Amino acid sequence: MEVLENIKIKTNSWEQKNDYDISQTILNAFKWNWNTINDSIQVQVKNGYVTLTEQLEWHKKQAATKAVNNVIGVKGVLNNISIESGLTAPINK
Repeated sequence: MEVLENIKIKTNSWEQKNDYDISQTILNAFKWNWNTINDSIQVQVKNGYVTLTEQLEWHKKQAATKAVNNVIGVKGVLNNISIESGLTAPINK
């Protein structure tokens, strides 16, 4: 037995955003989200796919991904945010 499905997904015109609009929405989401209040996260959007770059605390990395996933028009997220350690190496005298 073989089952073939041909699923087509149509989006409403209000759901379609260009890359610039998506990036602006993401930057605004970061400004308004208490977990990611940060204007230093670099956001690059290409054909609806988002790349995030910065060095942040671990909980802000996860919050940034969550905030971006909720933006209409985002097809995928590559989170290149690195975790900053808050530890410093001891100084030998």
